[in-house]
Parts: sequence; C-alpha cells; structure tokens
Amino acid sequence: ALGALGLIAINGHLLAAGILCAAAVGALLGFLLFNWFPARVFMGDTGSMAIGCVLVALGCELRVLWLMPLLGIVFVVETASVIINVTAITKFKRRVFRASPLHHHFEAVGLREQRLVISFSLVALAAAVVTVAWAMHSVTFA
Repeated sequence: ALGALGLIAINGHLLAAGILCAAAVGALLGFLLFNWFPARVFMGDTGSMAIGCVLVALGCELRVLWLMPLLGIVFVVETASVIINVTAITKFKRRVFRASPLHHHFEAVGLREQRLVISFSLVALAAAVVTVAWAMHSVTFA
C-alpha cells in the first residue's frame, strides 16, 4: 500500500510524500528481514496503527482518501471480520467465523499460514495495481 502511494506521489510530482513512502517501505523491508517465517520480532498494535496513520495521512495529502478502502482491502476485510464475529457473538450468541480476524478462521479450517500469506499478498498487490491505475487517470494534482 505504501509503495502504491509512493507511485501516486511520484506521478503527482509530490517529492516529500514520495520520500516518506520510500522511507516507510525501506523500514518495513528491514522489519521483514526479522519477521520472515518463523517470526522472531512482532510489530503489535502500536506499530501497525502507526503505519495506518501514515497511510491515511498520505492518502489525504495525495487526495486519494476515497481510494483507501480499495488500496487497503485486506485491512478492511480483516477488520470487518472481527466486527462481524464480535457482533454475532454478542447479539446472537453464535459465531460467523471460527476465529477472527479472518486469517485465523482460514487457519482453523486447515489452510497453511504460508498459503494464506501468499494469497493475502496477491490480493493486496492486485488492489494496489488497480488503485494506482485508477489514481493515475482520475486524480489531478494542482
């Protein structure tokens, strides 16, 4: 998602936003070195929420806030699965998913973690490509 926003920033000649995206992508790639299977370092809520804040701030700066649900479709679906499951348990005393967030449901039904990571990554990549293409044709930077 940050890489996609970086491409949008570069297309819009917004150097500061492009540099921020590149720095964030570099930092996350460094983190990935230590978080590759089997994970030895975990980010937790503080790190993921900070990254979310950076994504939203860049979305505002690049005037693509309306495209953020598409760009972050994996984040949206994961969050929605928790909301749906908690609501169903609270209101109806039944689960919709075996576990939430959604990736834990898929693990509970027998899918391997590596396959899930690849699948979710491909969905995120496809969403990023569509978002960049859409932004290139519809967003004007003045």
